[in-house]
Amino acid sequence: QECEHTRGQLAAIQRSEATIKADLADAQRKVKINKLHDVP
Repeated sequence: QECEHTRGQLAAIQRSEATIKADLADAQRKVKINKLHDVP
């Protein structure tokens, strides 16, 4: 029982880490696009 609970928490942490990385990549992509638009 305890093992299942811990495994579920680990999976949730890994999921949120993946989400954070995806959000960061998305934000960096948007910043790059904005910089491209700023060039005269």
